[in-house]
Amino acid sequence: MAAGSVFYRTLVRPQTRTESRAETRPESSPNQAPVVCREQLVVWDVERYTRDQSSTLCFPQNVFHSPDLYDLTLFDGDCLLRVSLDPSLNHLVEKRQLFRGAVVRGATFRTSLALQLPESSTAEDHAFHSDSFSLVSLKVCGRQQDLDPGPWSWFGSSPTSDPHVGEVGVLPLRAKRSVFLPLWNNTDPHGNGWRQAPPTDEERESEEEEEEALVPSVSVADLKRSFLSFSRGTFHKQLIARILHKSALTYYGRPEKNCPCPFKAVLEVCDRSGSVTVVLWNSVCLDWYLCLTPGDIISLRRFRVKPLFQGLRQDDIEISVNSRNPASQIRKLPESSVSPQHLPPEPTYSFCSSAELRDRPHGEVCDIIGLVTFSGRSERIRSKDSQGAELFLEYRWLRLEDGSCNQPITVKLFATSQPEVHRHLHPMSVVVCTRLKLIRTLDQTHFYMTNTSSSQVYCTGESPCFSFI
Repeated sequence: MAAGSVFYRTLVRPQTRTESRAETRPESSPNQAPVVCREQLVVWDVERYTRDQSSTLCFPQNVFHSPDLYDLTLFDGDCLLRVSLDPSLNHLVEKRQLFRGAVVRGATFRTSLALQLPESSTAEDHAFHSDSFSLVSLKVCGRQQDLDPGPWSWFGSSPTSDPHVGEVGVLPLRAKRSVFLPLWNNTDPHGNGWRQAPPTDEERESEEEEEEALVPSVSVADLKRSFLSFSRGTFHKQLIARILHKSALTYYGRPEKNCPCPFKAVLEVCDRSGSVTVVLWNSVCLDWYLCLTPGDIISLRRFRVKPLFQGLRQDDIEISVNSRNPASQIRKLPESSVSPQHLPPEPTYSFCSSAELRDRPHGEVCDIIGLVTFSGRSERIRSKDSQGAELFLEYRWLRLEDGSCNQPITVKLFATSQPEVHRHLHPMSVVVCTRLKLIRTLDQTHFYMTNTSSSQVYCTGESPCFSFI
């Protein structure tokens, strides 16, 4: 802790002066009088997450108008401090008035209960015991263009090291969530907790496998037959399948539910006997979502088979892959390791040119490729999920040309959980969009393309699946 820093003068000295009173009335600590910082501070970072059942303990006097909470990292010129933003100030972030690099003055701090303090916090840190600070008022007075990356020391404590938060990651202060969300949608993976490569334990197991070609011990058809005969429960046998389609992430965190990592993702996989839906739940998404792409071959063990959600037929099933009850095993297999007799079929694509799209019916699902001639700015709209909870959807308009006719292809592209690819959608880049749906106007004279649940986007230099672009 820097004894001469702005944070020390503002937050520690007032607590030292009232230490004797706090000892006689320890219950008053969370309700200490607010302290005001008269000097300028810089907003180093803004992180969003959704509240859970325990969040009301941190803000007992607040009336929540939104499920969102925000943590800020502030910089005083010497060190960094993590605080939460009082929910009454959420509108400053939502209206882009409070942002990374903003210079603030008159910041008023109040102690609040911290649900997830860093493991490295020490008893010597007077400002950090079971409490941390909330920011209850401030005035934005400017913007700092360039933020010196440091490294800078942390005031009081440093971020924790957690396998799902990264080596120098942080956890939400006012909810027991394991990851943060992007500021503007719930679809994209965000932060260090999302693995870019398979877990190391799985890689070691892969190296220890025998060199002979792998053969599955159960097929998709076997799973369906077992399900129809009421032979259910956990399947320990090995299923080898190829990923045909991959959905965007679904975030199902709710204020009334406690779940550290409320994500799910849906894969459509197949072997030589048929296709089946695979659902990745919770922390499995953190470990595997970014590692898997359509066309990959995977091995699954220790999974449950359930009725397919909204399935129409009796044998419509889904494979549930979770990190517990049971802890499923996933491996990504090189194609050469699978027996040729059991190699799953390749995914197929249905590309349509702009000339062909003019004659396609409303609701047709197809793939397109073209040169970007226009890329609009990102916009947000309010929507509701299947349970009626409000959420924001982020989208942009694209215009593609493929040379087949004079009419460009217009795409209303929502987030596909591929933020890095979307950042490269600039004019003169070549783009492949898979599994888009054609939407016609009521008079049938105009149309545009938009996402389905399994749409994927590949941009010049970004795609292992479409190396020709």
